[in-house]
Amino acid sequence: GLKYANNDVCYPATIVIGSIMNALTSGKYDPDDVAVIMTQTGGRCRASNYFSLIKNALVSAGLQNVPVISLATGAGLNNNQPGFKLQWRKLLGVVLNVMLYADCLAKLYHATIVRETEQGITLQLRQKYTKLACELIENNQSKQLQKLMAEAAEEFTKHTDINKKTPVIGIVGEIYVKYNGFSNKFVSNWLEENGVEVVAPALYNFFMTRFPNYHIRKKHFMQNISTPLWLTDTIYKYLYKQAQKYDGFCKAHPFYRPFSNIFHDAELAEKVVNLAGDFGEGWELPGEISHLATQGVENVVSLQPFGCIANHIISKGIEKKIKQVYPHLNLLFLDFDSSTSEANVFNRLHFMVENAKKSIN
Repeated sequence: GLKYANNDVCYPATIVIGSIMNALTSGKYDPDDVAVIMTQTGGRCRASNYFSLIKNALVSAGLQNVPVISLATGAGLNNNQPGFKLQWRKLLGVVLNVMLYADCLAKLYHATIVRETEQGITLQLRQKYTKLACELIENNQSKQLQKLMAEAAEEFTKHTDINKKTPVIGIVGEIYVKYNGFSNKFVSNWLEENGVEVVAPALYNFFMTRFPNYHIRKKHFMQNISTPLWLTDTIYKYLYKQAQKYDGFCKAHPFYRPFSNIFHDAELAEKVVNLAGDFGEGWELPGEISHLATQGVENVVSLQPFGCIANHIISKGIEKKIKQVYPHLNLLFLDFDSSTSEANVFNRLHFMVENAKKSIN
């Protein structure tokens, strides 16, 4: 990443570009038969420049013929590529179900692995239900995916020791670093190896923030909202109902944590920050921490990529205020960049783990 970009970009950009270039220069792919696709959400984040940074890296490596496709949800980020067109009407249903399925599978995995009745069985189940899901996704079979989710929940439950008490630590932070194990030195795996249940926010939440933002931006005169709010609210109610349907599939698992209502998370966040701050994770980050605190998760780690203005500053900036609202909250902020010391990360985590263990004694 540093070879093909520079150290002026944020850490997630360095890792993303480095991962792509590592693959394309490995010799495993034919440059004339490969393309790069990058998801982008727009806004004021430097991720909006990833498309240009990736293309520049390809040109520098002599791979200028490799097309770079922007899969964008924000206006002005789409680029026309001959031969590539998404049939959104056909795909939206399965995309929603895939996101909910993946979130639920992650919740079941994290809740089970520290309580598994047979060593290694939880990972086997995750791999099994990922592979089975891929076949259904390729064939756009949403209803079958829902049925598979219910089967997964039952099997995870069978292999869970319901009497085992474990410390719980929540994970929040910038969207890429908190979900990408390589970039955060596999913090979740380390915590689970030390007997800690990891609670990570659903990816679904990140996309749902758009709906409260319609109200927020109209209220604060930040944007001309032409779409009627009753319509966007109706769409959200439908999406939330789908999330609750997946909650129903997984309710058999005694340690499953349901999806939160994003409007309620926004109300919690408003006690900490002005909701007009929707830059990056913005108010979603204090909203997630607050939601965890109200659910009894009082030990929270925030994974922050160095150079990410939107999240690095917001996360640390809210510490004093959020502790005033939730005095028993124990927060740990971990910074990550290409030179982050493992010893520094895990030494600090050891203190967090010991503190979390006290809560179950």
